[in-house]
Amino acid sequence: MQKQKLILISKDSNTFGKILDFSDLETLFGCKVVFVSSSEPAYLITVDERRFEIGDILGKDVQLASVSSTQVVLKQAGELMVFALPGVDAN
Repeated sequence: MQKQKLILISKDSNTFGKILDFSDLETLFGCKVVFVSSSEPAYLITVDERRFEIGDILGKDVQLASVSSTQVVLKQAGELMVFALPGVDAN
């Protein structure tokens, strides 16, 4: 399985584009994300059947900022973490 990465997008030029390694989003959601819907209303579902919609706060003061067909964006302390969805061709 390919390792997934979160890319931190910050106003601070020292941390802009810093890649944070995560094997998946389990660290932020508390369990595995098993379903992502980019259709309105965009949401995702975890293995324990919790549903998170845009604007919802996860643990650790992390907010679900947006969901598209290619990525999930989380926001924490004014910084964005962009998670590319697995199996999506970037071309």
